[in-house]
Amino acid sequence: MANTSDTRQESLLLAINSARTSTSSRHFRQLLLIFTSRLVLALTALPRWYGIDLDATGAFISAPLPPEEQVYLKGIPGYDLPKGKCLRLKKTI
Repeated sequence: MANTSDTRQESLLLAINSARTSTSSRHFRQLLLIFTSRLVLALTALPRWYGIDLDATGAFISAPLPPEEQVYLKGIPGYDLPKGKCLRLKKTI
C-alpha cells in the first residue's frame, strides 16, 4: 500500500509535468491552489500554530469578548453539565 504523502507528491509532480506540456495552465493553477489551501489548513491544525483572520467578517466571528460582556449558555444536548453549572463564551459566535 502506497504512503498517502507519496501519492500526493506523485500527483503534484504529474500536475507540474502536464502544465509544462499543455498550452493552458488553468488546470495546474487550480490544482496548486487546492494543495496550497490544504497545506495552510494542515499547518493551522498543528499545536502552537494559529490562523489570523484578516477580513472583517472572520475577525468579528473569532474576536474575544470584552470582560464587561459576559455571555452564558445552557448545556447543549448530549453534553451533560453538573447541576448548577453553565457554559461561558470566551469568543463571539
